[in-house]
Amino acid sequence: MKIEGIEIPIGKLARTLLLVFFLTNFAYLIKFASTNFSNNTIDWGAYGSFISGITSILNLVVFIFLTVYVAKMGDKNIDAQIATQEKITEIQVVAQKKIMFNHDKLNSINLMKNRTI
Repeated sequence: MKIEGIEIPIGKLARTLLLVFFLTNFAYLIKFASTNFSNNTIDWGAYGSFISGITSILNLVVFIFLTVYVAKMGDKNIDAQIATQEKITEIQVVAQKKIMFNHDKLNSINLMKNRTI
């Protein structure tokens, strides 16, 4: 999937999310749970706290990654704008020189005409 020219790997993202989901649940089951599901709400609250803690750490990692990525994209954009502005300036300088040359040429032609009159 592409958004504004940026490739977003949806398949990799989905696989990563599923992997994180299964690893966190597996880790919880190994560490805290018995083989059967609990009817106790305190156990489910502990489970929710565990999953919340793991996902908040992962969210922080994703946030840092995205911040760095967006900063790099901004730097590339600024570099491209600077290069474009330099090209525009060069073109304007060349055009100005041509205008000045043609203006000087016309002045010299007009001076020559005035001398012959």
